[in-house]
Amino acid sequence: MQKHIRTTIFSIMAVVFFTAAPIILFYSEGYRFDFQQKKLLKTGGFYVKTSIPAAEVYIDQKYINKTSQFINYDFLAQNLLPKSHEIKIQKTGYHTWEKNLIVKEKMVTQANVTLFPETINFTQAEQNIKKVFHFKDQNILILQNSDGELYSYENKQKNLILGSKLSNTIKISDIKISADSRNIIIKAIENKTLKQKYYLLSITKENTSLVEIKNLDKTTTKIFFYANNLIYFDLNSKIYKQTLDLQKPTAIISTTVDAFSIDGDNLYYLQQGNLIRENLLTTFGENLTKELFEINPKYSYDLFIYGGTVFLLENKTIIYYLDNTTKTLKKLISSDSEIKYYPQFDKILFTDGSQLWMFFLSDYESPFFVKANSILPITQFIKVTDLNWIGGDYFSFIDSKGKIEISEIDNRGGSVNFFQATDLTASQIWFNKNEKALYVLSENTLFASPKIIP
Repeated sequence: MQKHIRTTIFSIMAVVFFTAAPIILFYSEGYRFDFQQKKLLKTGGFYVKTSIPAAEVYIDQKYINKTSQFINYDFLAQNLLPKSHEIKIQKTGYHTWEKNLIVKEKMVTQANVTLFPETINFTQAEQNIKKVFHFKDQNILILQNSDGELYSYENKQKNLILGSKLSNTIKISDIKISADSRNIIIKAIENKTLKQKYYLLSITKENTSLVEIKNLDKTTTKIFFYANNLIYFDLNSKIYKQTLDLQKPTAIISTTVDAFSIDGDNLYYLQQGNLIRENLLTTFGENLTKELFEINPKYSYDLFIYGGTVFLLENKTIIYYLDNTTKTLKKLISSDSEIKYYPQFDKILFTDGSQLWMFFLSDYESPFFVKANSILPITQFIKVTDLNWIGGDYFSFIDSKGKIEISEIDNRGGSVNFFQATDLTASQIWFNKNEKALYVLSENTLFASPKIIP
């Protein structure tokens, strides 16, 4: 081969090498050319973890891969351009999960996806049920049938607590349960006198008489089981404690308070604009606020504590929380309708029936990052009643037509995935954490789903 030919070939190869080398290097480093923006960009990724194995992953309407079939059921898509991508996770027989998610340069966008069955076969658990009383962090139910009888219901076993002869003498409005699930306090109106009364009942046997708890009356707004045989309650805006066997009240706060609550060994109360915490064991007290909170004498007030954060509900329509940095009660939510709250792990859902807000008690990292004490709206809902959490990232609720819906909390992209769980029309719902099953009261029948989450 002649020298000038060899030189030409070498020159061509050199040009190809020096042209291709940077391209290969940039590609290996995760850079891609975006033809829409006409520039080179560092790519990102998308990581998904699903509740079931082998779920199909689509990105921008293109099938990419399936989540793994073992252990984590996850999948990582790499080298995605930093922009909004249409993500779809699906599997035959399950509701599809879809969302527009933003992928950022050098970042991995995450999603924890629970795929629920398209068909959830609810079966009859109990018939002739008028009302269901369920309790936070306890898997026992109290059922009232159409004859007025009360039953305890746990592990699909029903036991009579109170027969119709006694139960028909009162109209039950609320039930409190002890920590050991052995005793309940019934708040009721006595049919004969129309007086509000409270009764102590064992739920381990059938009761042959109603044992009235004395000293409680219509001025009592809150009762706390501090121990299985010790309660704290308010009476004429003063706070008392009482053992249930002796029924002799002892004044704890003998001056008027506007609201009170108990969390662990601490008593919290609002008095003359001061928020005070007092240890029930040591009786040591301290003022938690630097500034007086303005009390409106025409309004009602309620305190509740969750995850170490203190909340104040004013007139049932305004939520405040205690900012531990500034030592002030800050307004969180204001509505024209009554606000209800549903705590779960490190967050709380608030709803006024037509709007939903999610408040984070600590820094929240997955599937999105939110700082502690942040509040986010959750949209797309017309009406929400009797909300119940399903795990940590999903909840169930009854809509305006009485239909049961299941929704996620992930509102990235301005939308959430939700679907109708059954054709049943419900008046109450409850999620059993042990069975991981949803219970529904529909037309005086209690229905139960199979296990719906892992």
